[in-house]
Amino acid sequence: MAGFQPTPEQLRAAREGVRSVATTPEQDEYLKHAQAEEEAAHLADPQWNTGSMLAAFSKRLKNLEAQVKSLQAEIHELRAR
Repeated sequence: MAGFQPTPEQLRAAREGVRSVATTPEQDEYLKHAQAEEEAAHLADPQWNTGSMLAAFSKRLKNLEAQVKSLQAEIHELRAR
């Protein structure tokens, strides 16, 4: 995305799964891709600690599970209307 340079805080928040750190959906999407690239770089690095990798994946999984629960609650709320 031309012109958008995420701050270290935005990248950290994206790694932690924090939403609405970016000001636009495009920036949020950019941060998701930046996070995926960072994770891929760690996977390609043989020096990266396996324990750290498992902890990072566990944290990401918990974030994804929370997002699924949130979306399920939103779907339930919309169906109730």
